[in-house]
Amino acid sequence: MSLVYLDGALIDASDARFGPSLFSLNYAVCAFEGIRCYAADGGSAVFRLREHLERYRRTCDFLGLESPYLDEDTQYRATMDLVRRFGGGDLYIRPIAFLDEGIMRLDEPPAPRSCIFAIPIPAPKPVPVIGLGVSTHPRSTETISRKISRNYFDSYLGLRSRLPGDDDLLFLDTNGKITETSAHNIFFFTNKGEVVTPTTTHCLPGITRDTVITLLRRGGTSVTERDIHVSEAAFFSAAFTTSTASEIRIVARIATTNFDAHHAKLRRLVDEFRRCTLGRDPECKEWNCYVQS
Repeated sequence: MSLVYLDGALIDASDARFGPSLFSLNYAVCAFEGIRCYAADGGSAVFRLREHLERYRRTCDFLGLESPYLDEDTQYRATMDLVRRFGGGDLYIRPIAFLDEGIMRLDEPPAPRSCIFAIPIPAPKPVPVIGLGVSTHPRSTETISRKISRNYFDSYLGLRSRLPGDDDLLFLDTNGKITETSAHNIFFFTNKGEVVTPTTTHCLPGITRDTVITLLRRGGTSVTERDIHVSEAAFFSAAFTTSTASEIRIVARIATTNFDAHHAKLRRLVDEFRRCTLGRDPECKEWNCYVQS
């Protein structure tokens, strides 16, 4: 049996049924989050749950989605309880807020619904090394700072034309500035050992993004957030992407430009990130919300 929270009630996932006139299905008005639970030292731990729920609330506010079930504390308790019901372990957790049945009035949408579900996923594996193509479909940055369904439309269209051998695509805005990959933030190491990454006017303010920026700066590496034109990629020494679901992926290639997949600072960052998620770094303990059995 798979359980979900729907509007504050814990039910079997098979009972969470909706019809074709769901407003959000028809008009792509949807807020969501992606959260990880790890089988960490000391028990199952949800990583940076509060930060995810704060961003989720801001996204719901942006879309005008108001419900007592979307309150941060309510979401926190429900998420922790759902993890407990699953028995903890390695999970991908998705809170999602959407608008109910009714499509005839765009100016009078139906009430919001709140759902939280979890998917068991494999324990973290060795860091993947990937190759990126460059999307010919530009990414809109108008709402890119929000975790909403609209922003993934560009990813969907771009990935339809992905070439064989490309694991993912790098997306640009209409001026050739780097934004993200399909669903990941991107970082570059310069030849001086510094790190640059697009500003949040060009990418989602990812929680994993913030985590690695914190870890890099804590270790003495300079991190600069700025506009990056795609033509600069040829002058960087290494690259990597971050996201909640995929964690850190090493980029060995963008189009015909190759990068150092064994970059020492990057490999060290991967190890530091893993220590944080598994509760082995005392300086990061506050990022783990441990689930009590």
